[in-house]
Amino acid sequence: MIGERASSAASDLRGLDFDDQTRQRVELNPLRGLKGAMRAADRSGASYAVVLGDRDVEDGGAQLKDLADGEQVALPLADLVITVKEKLS
Repeated sequence: MIGERASSAASDLRGLDFDDQTRQRVELNPLRGLKGAMRAADRSGASYAVVLGDRDVEDGGAQLKDLADGEQVALPLADLVITVKEKLS
């Protein structure tokens, strides 16, 4: 179930129409531990990371982490794509 939700969220994020100034990169790291995935996201130059844990999926939500300041917020999965687009636009 978590894999299906993560794949669906990644697909939705990949489908966003960003302007030419915004570089989009969406990766799934299901086999990495959280610490390793965060490190890889930070090294990639990403601005944000999306965390989908078991509890998040059960609650129908996700965690969006700002990699610049470390702030992490919980939000409904249904709002994920719109929130990411707003933050990156």
